[in-house]
Amino acid sequence: MSPSRVPPEIDRAAIVALALTPGIGQKTLGRLLATFGTFNAILAAAPIELRSVRGIGAKTAAAIRTIDGERLSRISAELDRWRSAGISILTAGDPAYPAPLTTLDDAPLVLFARGTHGKSSISGQWQSSAHANQPPNR
Repeated sequence: MSPSRVPPEIDRAAIVALALTPGIGQKTLGRLLATFGTFNAILAAAPIELRSVRGIGAKTAAAIRTIDGERLSRISAELDRWRSAGISILTAGDPAYPAPLTTLDDAPLVLFARGTHGKSSISGQWQSSAHANQPPNR
């Protein structure tokens, strides 16, 4: 996804749905957008078309195909609920997305932030390694 592109709200639900899909990160989403052009086109693509994109196998293609209008509506409702609770949903194209994260090779697709005036709590969607999930040695 282009860091300079702020997605419309309809696309924001699609980004969240794709971010929750195993196997999809910033690079893979970028390749999907380069191939299909829009989020709607990604979600409408046939599994064989999705598998033509580097990094998309049968399981990921099948997972993308489960993202339907009903699921996007549920995610949109959740996004509205989070916003009303003061939580911002940031993607790489948003001006508030932390600039240092844009330099990461595979930055999180979505960040959830609460706070203002430089004091925020930010939570992102990352798929950490098995090593990172181990408790620290003491």
